[in-house]
Amino acid sequence: MAHRGDPVTRRVPRPSLRALCTWAAVAAAIVIACTTDTAIGPDAALDSLYIEPARAVIVLDDTLRLAAVGIDSNGRRFANARARWATSDAAISLSATGVAIGLSPGAATVRATVSGKTATATVTVQPKPAFATSRDSVPFTAIANGPAPTTQTVVVTNGGGGTLTPVVGTITYGPGASGWLNAALSGFVAPDTLALDVSNTALPVGAYTATVALTASKATNSPKSIKVTLVVGLGAPSTMIADSGDGQAATVNTPVPVAPVVLVHDQYSNPLPGVTVTFTVTGGGGSVAPPTPVGTDANGRARVTSWTLGTSAGTNTLEASAPGLAPDTFTATGVAQTDVSPTQSSTAAATGTITACSSGCVAGSTASTITVTVRDGFSNPISGAAVTLSSTGTNNTFSPASGSTGAGGTFTASFTSTKAEAKTISAAADAGAGNVPISQTAAVTVGAAAATTMSVNGGNNQSARVGTAVSTNASVLVTDAFGNPKAGVSVTFT
Repeated sequence: MAHRGDPVTRRVPRPSLRALCTWAAVAAAIVIACTTDTAIGPDAALDSLYIEPARAVIVLDDTLRLAAVGIDSNGRRFANARARWATSDAAISLSATGVAIGLSPGAATVRATVSGKTATATVTVQPKPAFATSRDSVPFTAIANGPAPTTQTVVVTNGGGGTLTPVVGTITYGPGASGWLNAALSGFVAPDTLALDVSNTALPVGAYTATVALTASKATNSPKSIKVTLVVGLGAPSTMIADSGDGQAATVNTPVPVAPVVLVHDQYSNPLPGVTVTFTVTGGGGSVAPPTPVGTDANGRARVTSWTLGTSAGTNTLEASAPGLAPDTFTATGVAQTDVSPTQSSTAAATGTITACSSGCVAGSTASTITVTVRDGFSNPISGAAVTLSSTGTNNTFSPASGSTGAGGTFTASFTSTKAEAKTISAAADAGAGNVPISQTAAVTVGAAAATTMSVNGGNNQSARVGTAVSTNASVLVTDAFGNPKAGVSVTFT
């Protein structure tokens, strides 16, 4: 207990750092201690002394200004520009004015002496910050025109001392394309995460590279490079369609004008090279060349050298198939040749025997239907061929005498005649390659019509002795309306 008259020593509590001042690391990492109310004079009587800051952390080559702060018995604070500063540690250099510079990693004890009072502080020197990343290269793969690949990340940490504040710098692109990469950090201080995203919608198939530069103040390995690769490829075969050569027509036993071609795509409509396609004749006969499978080219197309149709007129089919894909079918129409075959074509009479007639003739009795069938060398009916008819004998009528074959390659006409005799009917046809006589002919026999006239034929106006025969027997001639002798008519002579 103090008594009246006793000297009183008052101990003033040391103010807190927050109460005394504020100090901060400035851009160049120079840490400046705050000043106090009054400079310590040479005769100032101090009750206590301390150093601001009492503990500090700097990195190599950083500068820290220390301040010796004294407090007198009245609680006044004094900053002393004439304090004696000292340190025995090699981690820092210390100037006469209390400026410390980081020289090597480690902790240093700093002493300040003023008016017999000594205070200490600790300055810890750390290595400079350095980039450390979870990986230095990031590969991406994508399909052309397909969805963008999943975002990939790189963890960025501080592999040194101090504080690492990473920033995304420039993105440098390799040959081929640019602008396809986006890089962003999630925060401002390591540990941090670098997110990488690519856009491949406008990129053709190929390999692309980019380098992302990460920078940070004072980092020993700034800028830090992150290599990014992007390989844009093709998907699996998805569809196969006829590209050209479908729906054609050609003469039988000849190649179609346009050789069939198929186009193979992946699921994103990219043409696929190197897909094996087999072409097979599935209808109509004929052949395809080559008979072995063919591969799609750089544009996804597979083509045959030729497709020769079969010898029968009508529909021909060619199927293209590839593993894992729905087949595609080409259709072509075989058209009969324009060369009329004299031996494959024919001429036929529906009725082989008719009677003479000039009008009102009836097929099967007084008229015969003549059918001409025009065929090519493979016996295919030729439509549109010009046909002309002719017959031996006289007084013959064809109705019509000429015309064109129909869809079945046939031409028909009615044949009549007023002349009773055997007829040979011939035909010739022209399908565009010249008029060709048809080898086969038709035979029609025309008989006399009904008897209409009987006249003296011989033995008239003779004389002979009574009771003796005349020298020429009497005879009559029976004819039809056209003058054709009519056989088989019963005549009575009286």
